[in-house]
Amino acid sequence: RVDFWETDTGQPHGQPLDVPVDVDLDELLGKLYPGEDTTNLRKVALVYGGANAEPSIRELIWRPDGKLMVGSRKLIRQVWDPETARPVGALFCPGPCDPDGMAAVVRQRSGFRLQDPLSGDALGASATNVMEDVDRTPYITLSRQGKMVALAVRTNAVLWESSTGRSIVLRLERDAQVRQFLFSRDSTQLAAMLAGGTFQLWDAATGRPRGDILPRPEFRSASAGKWTSGLAFSPDGRLLAFNALNGVHLYRTDSREPIGSPIADHGEILHDSAFSPDGKLLLTATADGRLQLWTTQNLQPYGRAFQHSGPILNAQFTPDGRRLITLSMDGAARLWTVDAPEAQPQPGRPASRWRGLAFSAAADALGITVRGHVQFHSATTLERLGEPVSLHSNEWLLALSPD
Repeated sequence: RVDFWETDTGQPHGQPLDVPVDVDLDELLGKLYPGEDTTNLRKVALVYGGANAEPSIRELIWRPDGKLMVGSRKLIRQVWDPETARPVGALFCPGPCDPDGMAAVVRQRSGFRLQDPLSGDALGASATNVMEDVDRTPYITLSRQGKMVALAVRTNAVLWESSTGRSIVLRLERDAQVRQFLFSRDSTQLAAMLAGGTFQLWDAATGRPRGDILPRPEFRSASAGKWTSGLAFSPDGRLLAFNALNGVHLYRTDSREPIGSPIADHGEILHDSAFSPDGKLLLTATADGRLQLWTTQNLQPYGRAFQHSGPILNAQFTPDGRRLITLSMDGAARLWTVDAPEAQPQPGRPASRWRGLAFSAAADALGITVRGHVQFHSATTLERLGEPVSLHSNEWLLALSPD
C-alpha cells in the first residue's frame, strides 16, 4: 500500500493506493506477450527485481507530470494518479527505467524497445540485434527521458539512441567487463566502471572515448584484482569522481586531467550525494562515521570533518547546498551548516533505526523514515513538523512530490 501525507501537518492526504504486488509473473507475461517465448523476459524481471524476493513495493518515482510510478519486486510496474488513487496505466513488466519514470525497457524476441509507462506506447525505434549476446541478461542504463541507452554483456558494450535506433559499439579495454554505467545529468557523457578498478568516459552523442582509461597507470594499485563501487558526475558534468583501489579520484571531464592527488584514508564518495548542488564541494565518508568535505577546485579539505559514532547510512545536501543532513547507524540524524564549516554542527534528534530521508524541492522540509513511522522536519532546524506518521508495516520507501 502507498499512503500520502501532508508534510507541513503530518495529516493524511487523499486515499491510499492499493497496489497489487502479488501478481503472477508468468501469467502477466503471457498476457503482455501472447504466443511468445517469455523465458528471457522472465529472467530480466527476476534479475533486476529480485529472484527470491517476497512480493512488496520496492520503487516509488515521482514523474515530472505529478503522476507516481510504483514498482514491486520482480519489476512489475504501474503509473498511478495520486489525486484519484487509481491507476492511469496498465500493469507492465519491463527492465530498468529512466530516473524520471518516463521511459522503461521492454525486452523483445530479438532485442528490446522503450515504452511509455503511462500509455504503453513504444518510444522511438526498436533495438534489434544491437549486440551479439543480446539473449543473455545485459547490464542496461537509461539516460533521462530514455534518449540514450547503454548496454553491456560480458566484454561487449553498446550505446543505443532510442529516437533513431542508431547503435554504436563502445570500445573497451581488452577483456574489460562493465560493472556500472552512469550518464551525466544532461545525457551528453557516459562513464563506466570496469572490472579491475578502471574507468572509461565516452561522448554519448558519438560513442567516442574521451581520453584514456582512468585511472592512468601511475595511479593504478599494484593489488588490483577487486573493484570498488562509486561513480558520480558533478551536476554540470564538468567533473567525474570515483572510488578506486588507492582512494577517491577527481577528474575534469573535458581535459581528462586529475584534480589534486587521490584522497586516501578518507573513505569513499556516496554516489548520488558525492557533490554539492553547485559542484564546488565533494563529500567522502568512512566506515567509522567520519565525513569530510573537499573543494573541487584543488581537492583540499573544506573545514573540519563531521563525525558520527557509527557508519553512515545516508547523507544528502539540501537542494540549496547550504546544509547537509546525515543519518548514521548510531541512531542519530544531524544537520550540518556547509557554508560555515567552522560553526558547530546542529545536532539532530536521536532516534533508533533511522532508515532513509528525502528533501522537498524547496529545501524547506524533509522526511525521515524510522522503523514503524515517518517524521517530517524543518530542513533548517530539524524541528518536527506535525505528528509522527505510523506505517502499516516495517516496509518503507519515501518520496516527496515535486511541490
